[in-house]
Amino acid sequence: MCINADTDFYDILIVSIIFFKKEVNGMKSIGQTIKMYREMLNLTQEELAQKVRVGTHTIEKYESGEQIPSNQTLLKLSTALDIPASELAKTNHVNSATTK
Repeated sequence: MCINADTDFYDILIVSIIFFKKEVNGMKSIGQTIKMYREMLNLTQEELAQKVRVGTHTIEKYESGEQIPSNQTLLKLSTALDIPASELAKTNHVNSATTK
C-alpha cells in the first residue's frame, strides 16, 4: 500500500491492529476488505467506481456482499486500491452471490 507523507503513523498502526483483530476473529469478506482499503485511501464509492470503471451501485453491492467481483474486476480493484490481487482473492469465498 502506498502511504503519503501526510498519513499519520499512529492512524495506520490503529487500522492495522483493528484489521488484524478482525482477521483473527473471523475471515473478512471481500466486501469488507474492499471497503476497508477504500476508506483507508479516503476514496468514496463513486471515486473507486470511476477508477475501476464500474457503476457506483456495483461497488455498493461488492461492499455489502450482494455481489462478488469477477477475477478481471479483482485485478482492477487491486490496482485502484494499491494492494496485491492475492489480498482480495484470499477473501473471495464462493457464496450464493452472483459474480460480475
